[in-house]
Amino acid sequence: MTMIAGTAMIIWIFVQVALIGLISWMQPVFFIIGGLELILSYRLRLEKKNQIRSFND
Repeated sequence: MTMIAGTAMIIWIFVQVALIGLISWMQPVFFIIGGLELILSYRLRLEKKNQIRSFND
């Protein structure tokens, strides 16, 4: 779910800047936050898979 939220935020800000331009300092900040959400949720997902795999061994 977090990966979807991060992707949605990145797309939202990208489209917003494409349509109305860079108006606020918050646009790049929220773009970065969306990217961090995406990266961190991906890493968390990988760690969960590794824990499940090691638990089954």
